[in-house]
Amino acid sequence: MRSSHNHAVPDEKLVTECLSGSQEAWNEFYRRYDGLIRVIARRYGSTFPGYSDDDVVQTIYLKLVKSMHTYDAGKLPLKAFVGMAAKRVCIDHVRQSLSSCRSAPTSPVDHHGEGEEGTINPRCRMERADARLEKAQLVSIVALALKRLKSACRELIRLRFHMDLPYAKIAATLRQKEHTVNVRTLRCLAELKAHYDEIVREGLGP
Repeated sequence: MRSSHNHAVPDEKLVTECLSGSQEAWNEFYRRYDGLIRVIARRYGSTFPGYSDDDVVQTIYLKLVKSMHTYDAGKLPLKAFVGMAAKRVCIDHVRQSLSSCRSAPTSPVDHHGEGEEGTINPRCRMERADARLEKAQLVSIVALALKRLKSACRELIRLRFHMDLPYAKIAATLRQKEHTVNVRTLRCLAELKAHYDEIVREGLGP
C-alpha cells in the first residue's frame, strides 16, 4: 500500500492489511481515526477516575484490535465502526464502575470525630473464584503469546503496560517519534492477539 494513495484505500482493504501486520496500514489507520478516538475518550474521560486520556485511548485501541476481524464494510463505514467501538468501551467501563459501587458493601465512617456516623460505598475488591480462575488462564495464555513476539515488540509492550509509561516517555526512551511509538504499539498488539488466538486454537493454554 503506497502512502501516496492511502486516502484512496477502501475501508475493507485497510482493515485486512492492518490485520496482516502492515506498518503502512496501521499508519493510515492511525492518521484517519486517532483524532476521533481521542475526542471520544476526552468526552467520557471525566467518568474514569484515576485514568488518563492515554489509558482510555489505549483501552479503545485494544478493543479495536480484538474486534477488527468482525468488521463488515457492507454494513457500515469504518469510521462508524471505530466510533461505535470507542463509545462502547467508555460506556461499558462506566457501567462496570457503577455496578461495582452498587454491589459493594457499605462501611461506617466517622465524620472527623463529630459524633456522627455515615457510610461509604467502597468499590468491591472481592472476586468470585471462577473470575479469578478465568483471569489466571488469560494471564497464562498472554504470557505464552508474548514469548512468540519479537523482542522489540515485547519491550514496547513492557514499557507501555508493565512500566505504565506514557507514549511521550516511551518515545523519548526509544528515541523515536511519538506517532511512531503509537503505531508500533498497535501493530504489536495485533500480533499479540494473533498469537493468542493461535494458542487457543492449538489448545496449548491451561
